[in-house]
Amino acid sequence: MRSLALPVLVASLLTTAIDAQTFTFPAIADATTDDSQPTVNFGSSPRLDFGKQFVSSPFQVWFARGHVRFDLSGFVGAGLVPVRATFFWYQSQSSAAGCLDVSVHRVIAPWSESTITWANQPPHDPTEISRTCVGNSFDLGWKEFDVTTLAQDWVTAIAPNDGLVIRDPSESTAGAARPGLGHSRENGDPTLVPYLEIEFAEQFGTGCTSHSLVPLLAVQSGTSTMGETLVLRTKNLVPTSNVVMFFGLDNTQWNGLPLPFDLTQLGFPNCNVLVELALQANLPTAPSTFVDLAIAVPNVPALDGVSLYAQTFAAPPQSSLIEASNGLGFPMRL
Repeated sequence: MRSLALPVLVASLLTTAIDAQTFTFPAIADATTDDSQPTVNFGSSPRLDFGKQFVSSPFQVWFARGHVRFDLSGFVGAGLVPVRATFFWYQSQSSAAGCLDVSVHRVIAPWSESTITWANQPPHDPTEISRTCVGNSFDLGWKEFDVTTLAQDWVTAIAPNDGLVIRDPSESTAGAARPGLGHSRENGDPTLVPYLEIEFAEQFGTGCTSHSLVPLLAVQSGTSTMGETLVLRTKNLVPTSNVVMFFGLDNTQWNGLPLPFDLTQLGFPNCNVLVELALQANLPTAPSTFVDLAIAVPNVPALDGVSLYAQTFAAPPQSSLIEASNGLGFPMRL
């Protein structure tokens, strides 16, 4: 797999619009489980709490976990891969100044909002997906958790979607306590329910081919967060084709030419340039019907929210024609 570190592109193009497909999924189930009340179900509570809990008189420490699930069934198997997924939860209360981390984990068994308790809660993967600091009395409001890897597995059906759980990372009674105290989906204000926001790469335009299958460019894995790696895969290639991928910050014009630009007049019928050809990456000869390119997303704050566009061109062996993929656009995020 080829890897490419993308330099900063032309600064004058930083006004490019965001064309990624963004969707919001409110929680369809959420519940707190509380180890001080191990057989009590809180599925209908207006609260979704988690982390290390405490009372000062008499002093007592215990733990709560927050379980949340979303319905992504309409996107499973659709060929789209999230490039960014963020879980949002509204912190409405706090216990003191300062915050402590809570961690997100994959739930690995089914559960029901109306029956889940601390005693019967489903198992979860001990591997942390992400952490966020919560509990600060001076910082109420929305808290964000990066759950991109979870959403990718759910949408691509790599793993069942049994939701996520938020908990204290160590669940040790030692040290301070700053629990996350906030709203569940039953809180009474639909604008403050927990939700998942997913950004998918935008696939646009159509490619061209000299054989039966049109090359398809899509996200294979990774995230478009700055400083991280995104893997792009071009499929439906003729084996041993020479492959080039182009990148730019615009899909409406290229050097003053409106896009798409028809290549028929250059002897390549039904083929179009769909993106600005600002940066070229020569890939290894395709060993089979697909080739991957891993790109390091530029860590440049000025590019936050700007979409990067890509298109693949291929020259099949023993052919005077070229093949082109669809266009692909994804937002770069801090």
